[in-house]
Amino acid sequence: MSRFIFRSALGKTKYPSIILNQIPQSTPSSLHTSAVNMAKEISKEEIRKRLTPLQYQVTQEKGTERPFSGCYNKTYDAGTYACIVCEQPLFSSETKYDSGCGWPAFNDVLDQGRIKLTPDLSGGVRI
Repeated sequence: MSRFIFRSALGKTKYPSIILNQIPQSTPSSLHTSAVNMAKEISKEEIRKRLTPLQYQVTQEKGTERPFSGCYNKTYDAGTYACIVCEQPLFSSETKYDSGCGWPAFNDVLDQGRIKLTPDLSGGVRI
C-alpha cells in the first residue's frame, strides 16, 4: 500500500496495490491546481471507489501504514512520486533518502504550492 504512484524517469509507472484509471505520464505545465485543492474537488465517494480501505485511511483520515510495509520504502529508481488521489507530482526521487523510519522520506517537494506541510504531533512526538 502506498499513498503514492511512481513514474520512473524511463516513462514506466508503478502502481501500488490497485490500478487507477488512465494516469497521464506528464502533467500539463498550465495546470496550477494544488494537490490539496484538487483532492477537495473529488468527492469522498469517488475517492473511496478508487482506493483500498488502507489507502483511503492513510490519505483521507491521517492514518499510517505499518513501517517497512510500503512498496516504495526501498525504491530508489529515478522518477517522480505523485499523489495517489489527485495524481499531481509531489516528490522527485532525487530528494528521497533512507531515514530508517520504514516510510519513504524526502528532503524537498517539487512545488511548495502543491503540498501542505504540517507538524505531526500524534503520540506526543514532533515529526
